[in-house]
Amino acid sequence: MLSESLGPAELVAALGPGDRVWAQGDATRPRSRSRQKFNGWSIESTIDRSQPPQAHVANILPRLERVASQIQTLQSGGSVSSVRLWLHLDKPDIGLALDQDRLRSIARVASLEVDIYG
Repeated sequence: MLSESLGPAELVAALGPGDRVWAQGDATRPRSRSRQKFNGWSIESTIDRSQPPQAHVANILPRLERVASQIQTLQSGGSVSSVRLWLHLDKPDIGLALDQDRLRSIARVASLEVDIYG
Protein backbone atom coordinates (compact mmCIF):
# COMPACT_ATOMS: atom_id res chain seq x y z
CA MET A 1 0.00 0.00 0.00
CA LEU A 2 1.28 3.46 -0.89
CA SER A 3 0.30 6.72 0.77
CA GLU A 4 1.43 10.32 0.53
CA SER A 5 -0.43 11.44 3.64
CA LEU A 6 0.03 8.55 6.10
CA GLY A 7 3.51 7.94 7.46
CA PRO A 8 4.95 4.53 8.30
CA ALA A 9 3.87 4.70 11.96
CA GLU A 10 0.30 5.58 10.95
CA LEU A 11 0.19 2.73 8.43
CA VAL A 12 1.39 0.26 11.06
CA ALA A 13 -1.12 1.64 13.57
CA ALA A 14 -3.95 1.13 11.07
CA LEU A 15 -2.88 -2.21 9.56
CA GLY A 16 -0.51 -3.84 12.02
CA PRO A 17 3.09 -4.71 11.29
CA GLY A 18 3.84 -5.41 7.66
CA ASP A 19 6.77 -7.32 6.25
CA ARG A 20 8.19 -4.04 4.98
CA VAL A 21 7.38 -0.46 5.90
CA TRP A 22 9.14 2.59 4.45
CA ALA A 23 9.02 6.36 4.39
CA GLN A 24 8.89 8.67 1.41
CA GLY A 25 12.50 9.52 0.55
CA ASP A 26 13.98 6.23 1.83
CA ALA A 27 16.29 4.40 -0.58
CA THR A 28 14.39 1.90 -2.73
CA ARG A 29 17.18 -0.65 -2.17
CA PRO A 30 20.31 -0.62 -0.01
CA ARG A 31 22.96 1.71 -1.46
CA SER A 32 20.53 2.89 -4.17
CA ARG A 33 20.26 6.48 -5.34
CA SER A 34 16.62 5.88 -6.21
CA ARG A 35 14.21 7.07 -3.51
CA GLN A 36 10.72 5.99 -2.47
CA LYS A 37 8.09 8.36 -3.85
CA PHE A 38 5.48 7.35 -1.27
CA ASN A 39 5.25 6.04 2.28
CA GLY A 40 4.54 2.33 2.12
CA TRP A 41 3.41 -0.82 3.88
CA SER A 42 3.64 -4.29 2.36
CA ILE A 43 3.17 -7.95 3.08
CA GLU A 44 5.15 -10.51 1.13
CA SER A 45 4.84 -14.13 0.25
CA THR A 46 6.56 -16.43 2.72
CA ILE A 47 7.16 -19.30 0.28
CA ASP A 48 10.11 -19.90 -2.02
CA ARG A 49 10.21 -17.68 -5.15
CA SER A 50 10.48 -20.80 -7.30
CA GLN A 51 6.87 -21.72 -6.45
CA PRO A 52 4.19 -21.00 -9.09
CA PRO A 53 2.41 -17.63 -8.95
CA GLN A 54 -0.87 -19.18 -7.81
CA ALA A 55 0.90 -20.48 -4.70
CA HIS A 56 2.17 -16.98 -3.85
CA VAL A 57 -1.33 -15.52 -4.26
CA ALA A 58 -2.74 -18.28 -2.05
CA ASN A 59 -0.05 -17.48 0.53
CA ILE A 60 -0.69 -13.72 0.56
CA LEU A 61 -4.51 -13.57 0.31
CA PRO A 62 -5.35 -14.71 3.86
CA ARG A 63 -3.08 -12.00 5.26
CA LEU A 64 -4.55 -9.41 2.89
CA GLU A 65 -8.10 -10.44 3.78
CA ARG A 66 -7.35 -9.94 7.50
CA VAL A 67 -6.72 -6.22 6.86
CA ALA A 68 -9.22 -5.71 4.02
CA SER A 69 -11.69 -3.67 6.06
CA GLN A 70 -8.91 -1.45 7.42
CA ILE A 71 -7.59 -0.90 3.89
CA GLN A 72 -11.08 -0.05 2.64
CA THR A 73 -11.48 2.48 5.47
CA LEU A 74 -8.19 4.14 4.54
CA GLN A 75 -9.15 4.12 0.86
CA SER A 76 -12.54 5.71 1.53
CA GLY A 77 -10.85 8.42 3.61
CA GLY A 78 -8.66 9.35 0.65
CA SER A 79 -5.38 8.67 2.41
CA VAL A 80 -4.26 5.82 0.15
CA SER A 81 -2.54 6.42 -3.18
CA SER A 82 -2.40 2.80 -4.33
CA VAL A 83 -3.04 -0.76 -3.18
CA ARG A 84 -1.60 -3.46 -5.41
CA LEU A 85 -0.77 -7.12 -5.33
CA TRP A 86 2.58 -7.37 -7.09
CA LEU A 87 3.89 -10.69 -8.32
CA HIS A 88 7.56 -10.59 -9.29
CA LEU A 89 8.10 -13.84 -11.15
CA ASP A 90 11.55 -15.18 -11.98
CA LYS A 91 10.28 -17.68 -14.54
CA PRO A 92 8.54 -16.08 -17.53
CA ASP A 93 7.39 -19.49 -18.80
CA ILE A 94 5.03 -19.91 -15.84
CA GLY A 95 1.41 -19.07 -16.54
CA LEU A 96 -0.92 -17.41 -14.08
CA ALA A 97 -4.47 -18.63 -13.52
CA LEU A 98 -6.63 -17.34 -10.68
CA ASP A 99 -10.15 -18.49 -9.97
CA GLN A 100 -13.02 -16.01 -9.57
CA ASP A 101 -12.99 -16.17 -5.77
CA ARG A 102 -9.33 -15.20 -5.59
CA LEU A 103 -9.82 -12.42 -8.13
CA ARG A 104 -12.77 -11.08 -6.11
CA SER A 105 -10.69 -11.16 -2.92
CA ILE A 106 -7.96 -9.15 -4.60
CA ALA A 107 -10.41 -6.74 -6.25
CA ARG A 108 -12.01 -5.90 -2.88
CA VAL A 109 -8.89 -3.96 -1.89
CA ALA A 110 -6.22 -4.00 -4.58
CA SER A 111 -5.29 -4.07 -8.22
CA LEU A 112 -3.20 -6.97 -9.55
CA GLU A 113 0.16 -6.21 -11.13
CA VAL A 114 2.38 -8.97 -12.51
CA ASP A 115 6.03 -8.26 -13.32
CA ILE A 116 7.82 -11.04 -15.20
CA TYR A 117 11.60 -11.09 -15.42
CA GLY A 118 13.56 -13.63 -17.40
